[in-house]
Amino acid sequence: VNVLIPPSLTSRPRARQLLKVSALLSPLIGPVFESNENNTFVYYVGDKESPVTRAFPNINLAEYLGEALDFLFWRDFFQDNVQHWERYHRDRVLRQRVEAQVGSPITFDPPYEDAAGQGKIITLFYPLWDRRADRFAGVVAADVSLAKIVENVLSVHVAQTGYAVLLNGKGEIVAMSEKAEAQLRVKVEEIQRNGLKYYYRSLATSADSGIQESYRQILEEDAGFLSVTMDDRETHIMVFSSLEPINDTQYGEDRWKILINVPEREILSTLFETHQAITAQNSKSILLALVFVAGMVIVVIVSTFFIAGTITKSIGQLSLAAQKISRKDYDIDLNIRSRDEIGQLGRVFISMSREIRGYTEHLEDMVKERTEKLQQALQEISVLNSRLQGENVRLSAELDVAKRLQLMVLPGRQELATVPDLDIACHMSPADEVGGDYYDCFRSNGSVKFGIGDVTGHGLSAGVIMIMAQTAIKTVALMGERDMKRFLSMVNKVLYSNIVRISEDRSMTLSLIDYHDRTFTVTGQHESLIVCRRDGSIELTDTGDLGLFLGFEPDITPFVDEIRLALEPGDALVLYTDGVTDAVNEKDQPFGMRRLCQAVALHHEKPAAAIVERVVALLRAYIGASKVHDDFSLMVIKQK
Repeated sequence: VNVLIPPSLTSRPRARQLLKVSALLSPLIGPVFESNENNTFVYYVGDKESPVTRAFPNINLAEYLGEALDFLFWRDFFQDNVQHWERYHRDRVLRQRVEAQVGSPITFDPPYEDAAGQGKIITLFYPLWDRRADRFAGVVAADVSLAKIVENVLSVHVAQTGYAVLLNGKGEIVAMSEKAEAQLRVKVEEIQRNGLKYYYRSLATSADSGIQESYRQILEEDAGFLSVTMDDRETHIMVFSSLEPINDTQYGEDRWKILINVPEREILSTLFETHQAITAQNSKSILLALVFVAGMVIVVIVSTFFIAGTITKSIGQLSLAAQKISRKDYDIDLNIRSRDEIGQLGRVFISMSREIRGYTEHLEDMVKERTEKLQQALQEISVLNSRLQGENVRLSAELDVAKRLQLMVLPGRQELATVPDLDIACHMSPADEVGGDYYDCFRSNGSVKFGIGDVTGHGLSAGVIMIMAQTAIKTVALMGERDMKRFLSMVNKVLYSNIVRISEDRSMTLSLIDYHDRTFTVTGQHESLIVCRRDGSIELTDTGDLGLFLGFEPDITPFVDEIRLALEPGDALVLYTDGVTDAVNEKDQPFGMRRLCQAVALHHEKPAAAIVERVVALLRAYIGASKVHDDFSLMVIKQK
C-alpha cells in the first residue's frame, strides 16, 4: 500500500494521526481493488485540512505527480465535491431522498485525465463522516479506467458491425468504442477545472441526422426500441435500457443507459443464413437417420437369433441350480463361460450357494459367538452410562452454582429503593445455559453508578467473566475514580489480564453510567440507550462510538468517549441486553427494537416496576413455546 503526505503537511499532527487511523484500511484496500478488474486505483484521502493519501496498488505517487506533488487533493483537484458531501450529511431531507432513490452516498465524477498518469478515468467517491466532531473525515475512492470500461463492459458484438455505447442521464457519452466514435461523430469538449482536464461528449452534438432525430426519445425514456435511418442511408436498430440510479457529484439522481446500435440488414441477413443452415442440416440429418435405422434393423435381427440360444441355455442351468438349493443340495457346478451379465450372474450364484452352505453348517457356533460379544458390549455400555450420569450430575451442580452466583451479585429491591430522585426496577431471566448478562446499581462517592453489559458466548466461563467484571467495577469505584473514561479503561485492563490468564477467547460489551445532580454521564459500548420522555416520545442514543468491547485490547483509552443525558421528571431511561431484542417467536422472528420501544411508550406513565413487569410479560408471550437461547436483562430508571 502506497502512502503520500504532501510536503506542506508533514509537520501537522492531524496528518500523522489520519495516516495511523487509516492503516486499518490496509488489509481491505487490496481485496477491494482485486474484486473488480476495471479498477486501476483504490485509495483513501483525508479531510479538507489534512488530505493525506493511502492507496493500492503501490506505485510511486510522488514520481507520477511530479510538479503537482505539493498540490492538496481537495484544494487543487476536487474543491467543489466536499461541499456537496457536507450538505448530504447535514441535510436530513436530502439524505432520505438519496437513500430512497439510490441507497448509497457514493458519487460519480465524469471522465477526466488523471494527474497520476492513469489516463482517462471515472472516479467513485464514498464520503466518510466523523459523527463525534460532526465534520467531513475524508473519502474512500476507486478510479475506473475508461479504456477498461470500453474493453470489458462495451465489448458487445452484435452481427458484424454492431456496437454499444454507455450514456449518462444527460445524454453525455461516458464510454464508447472506436467503431462507435467513427459512426456517431460527436463533438469532444475539453474543460480545465480544478487542475484536471474533463471530457464531455454529448449524443446531442452528433453530426448524424438520424441520431439528432432520435436523441430526445433515448434521453427521456427508460428503455426502448428504435428504427433509425442514419446518414449512411441504412436503417439501424437501436435498443437502449437504463441501469440502476447513481448519484452525480451534486447528489442529483443520474440514470446511465446502455445503447446498442446494429444495421437492420445484418440482423435480417443473420436470420436468413441461420434458416438456410438449419434447413440444409435437417435434410442431411433425415437421410443419415434413415440409412442408420435400416442398417440397425438388419444387425438386430441377425444378433437376436444368436444371442437368444446362448441366453436360453444359461438361464436353464441357473433354473436347475435354484431347484437343487431349494432341496438343500448345495453341490452345484454351473458351466457358464460367457463374460456378459448372464455369466456374471452364474458366478455370483455359485458363490452364494457356498456361503449358504457355510452359514447353515456353522450357524449355531456363529450365534453363540455373536451373543457373547453383545453381552460384553452391553456391560461396557452400562459402565459408561453410569459414569456419564455421574458427570452430568456434577456438571448440572456446577451450572446451578454458577447461575446462583450470577443472580447473587445483582442489586436487590431494597438497595435500589435507597437511591434518591430515581425510581429503579430491574429484571434478569437466565437462559437454559449460564450466560454473561450483567447489570448493577450502587451508590459511590456521592453519585450513583449504573452498569449494563453482556459477555460473548454462553456457559460457565461467560458467567465467571461477568462476575470478574462486577468485581472490577466495584473495586475501581471504591478506589474513588470519578472520571468515567478512566474508570472504564481501568476496568478493561483488569478484565483483559484475567481473560488472558484463563485462556478464554471472550470479550464483553459494557456501558457505565454515573448519575449526579440529575445528569447521566454515559461511557462504553453496548446496546442503544432508550429515553422515553413523559409525553411518550422515544429517543435512541447509539453507544457505538463510546468505546470498544472490553477484554479485546489491553488498552482502549484512545477509543473511549462519553456523553451526557438529562432527564426531566417523568422521563425514563431504559437499559437492556440483546437477549431482549434478539428473542424469537415460533416463526423465528425477532422481538426487535421497534416492539421494545412501543411497549415502553405504551406504559411510560406507570412506575418503573410496572413498566418492567409489562415489558417482560409481553416478551414472554411473544416467545411462546420457543426455546430461550440467551439471557435477557432489563432496567428502567425513571426521574422523580
